[in-house]
Amino acid sequence: MLKAGYVICLSFFAVAMFAPSTVIADYKSAMELYKKAEYDTAIKEFRKGADLGEPDSQFIVGLMYALGQGVPQNPKEAFKWYQRSAIQSYSKAQLNLGNAYRDGRGTKKSYVEAVKWFRKAAEQGNNRAQLNLAFRYKNGQGVEKDLKQSFGWLKKSADTGYRNAEYNMGKYYALGLGVKKDHKKALEWYMKAANKGFSKAQYNVAKAYKYGAGVEKSLRTAAQWYQKAGKKGHKNAQYNFARYLSDTGEIRDYTKARIWYLKAAEKGHKLSQTKLGDLYVKGLGVDADPAKALFWYTLAGKKAAKKRNALRGKMTAKQQRDAVEQLKEWRAKQK
Repeated sequence: MLKAGYVICLSFFAVAMFAPSTVIADYKSAMELYKKAEYDTAIKEFRKGADLGEPDSQFIVGLMYALGQGVPQNPKEAFKWYQRSAIQSYSKAQLNLGNAYRDGRGTKKSYVEAVKWFRKAAEQGNNRAQLNLAFRYKNGQGVEKDLKQSFGWLKKSADTGYRNAEYNMGKYYALGLGVKKDHKKALEWYMKAANKGFSKAQYNVAKAYKYGAGVEKSLRTAAQWYQKAGKKGHKNAQYNFARYLSDTGEIRDYTKARIWYLKAAEKGHKLSQTKLGDLYVKGLGVDADPAKALFWYTLAGKKAAKKRNALRGKMTAKQQRDAVEQLKEWRAKQK
């Protein structure tokens, strides 16, 4: 028994003396493998540190189980490793543990537990956790609703330069959530996020210029911001930029407008689908094509019901059949 205990002590001494440098080396090599997307090998390397209790390795192992990288996707395993890392005050793991409780991934959904872990990470300065905690106070989830507390945590997050928080600061000022309504300050915060390429913020900057909220009204400047957001795939921005080109701008450019309506229409934007139908009916920027017009009006559904019915009464049977074929082809591609 004495020898056995002695061996255990020696083993512990060896781990204490040599594990840190070995673990660091394993983590670095694992991270290199991870960056190369060599996940099967990377997770084996990360497990070495994780099994020795290293919180950064435990967090990555949890992340890889969550994403199914090098192992089958397993939310419960991800939760387990996040938890092991989080109790060692690793803020990224605390954030993901809070997310798991919030969404019920790998564990029973609990806003109370989510708030607990978001707060731990937020108090360490984790800006994403600060934003999540702000939302919990805003919605009264796991904590009593408190818009001032919500605004306070949101401000902490935004002050780090986190663009999602900056965008939400704009919303809070625009709506007067936990702070006095102020469209000028709202625009200032939207602009911070917009200049970092955040499409939702770019869209709201465009709306501010369109309606003169906190700034002098300018349709041209609004269009510029709609275009920026549209280039990032924001369908409402794509529609509004197209409208500027076809309806509200100083110069009409129906050819370009069709391109932007099409971008939004292909994402299911009903008003854009209706406008495309209008262009094909009138031959604006395209050759007049009743079948194509009917196709877009049909996709638009209730938004274009009157126009669709009126157009059908003027079409030949062949044109209507052509529209039906176009619809079949479209729906087949969406499957």
